[in-house]
Amino acid sequence: MHKLLLETAQQAVDSLNIEDHEILRTKLTEIVDTYDLLTYKHIEKEECILATNKCPNLATHHEMHLKGLKVLRKIFHKLLVSTTITYEDKEKIYKYFHDWRCYHVIQDDMADFEYFRDKNQTDNF
Repeated sequence: MHKLLLETAQQAVDSLNIEDHEILRTKLTEIVDTYDLLTYKHIEKEECILATNKCPNLATHHEMHLKGLKVLRKIFHKLLVSTTITYEDKEKIYKYFHDWRCYHVIQDDMADFEYFRDKNQTDNF
């Protein structure tokens, strides 16, 4: 699941080169819809695995997931209702996906890696 999320995040970052606001907004809407669906599936699966393995950090991990979704929705809501997309807006999108990849996947998930020990459950994770 991380692989699909990373690929979708990369699509969002790549789309930032589109200069036409309407085309960019349409593309980002499609990407966000896909990313949102993948994120919910990912969170559900990841937290189920963590709960099954009695991860003591489950509540904190869950809060990180919710916080990340809230930040993403705020950024994209602004883009969807604005008439222009500024360089600053694009920076926020890039920063979100960069931080998610570098901090959540690499640091937060790896901190609880021992609780992802059931290979059968984590193959598509």
